[in-house]
Amino acid sequence: MVPPRAKAHSLKATRLTAFALMASVGFYVAFVFVVDQPRKEVSDGVRLGVLLAAAGLASGLPWLRQQLFLRIQSGLADGSNQQEAPPSRSETLAEADSKYHTLTMVTFVLAEVLVLFGVVMAFLSGIPWALLPFALGGSMFMIVFFPREHERDELLGGLALGCEETPADAPLSGGSA
Repeated sequence: MVPPRAKAHSLKATRLTAFALMASVGFYVAFVFVVDQPRKEVSDGVRLGVLLAAAGLASGLPWLRQQLFLRIQSGLADGSNQQEAPPSRSETLAEADSKYHTLTMVTFVLAEVLVLFGVVMAFLSGIPWALLPFALGGSMFMIVFFPREHERDELLGGLALGCEETPADAPLSGGSA
């Protein structure tokens, strides 16, 4: 398995990046309320387009994350990294850890896009309060999908059985030399 120190370091890096993206939501809210904007009339089509895009993203984000998680889990368990020699356990676990970090960042970036839809709506309408439902929705996704050790261990746990450490001089066929 991954040494506890390396495991903790990797999870801390993922969480630190997640906190930075969460802080950006606060920055967007403060920015929209600080900038003085005149009220504007926005056509219903534009408003509906932004709302539909945000609703589509919000409704599809949990499904997309689950599909990506399952694809990573099955791809790593199959050993489908196209290497000639089977990877060592530490290489496979490091790859899984990297993919978990990427999955978390993709999720957070998509949640941040939801907030950016609110920024667009606030600037188009000139009403800063138009941002708040989007900011609350994006923040909710960030809280729900915050990197958790048990979720990461679930991804890594499926690998520990399927990828054994093999000595360099052991035959790959399982027979004796």
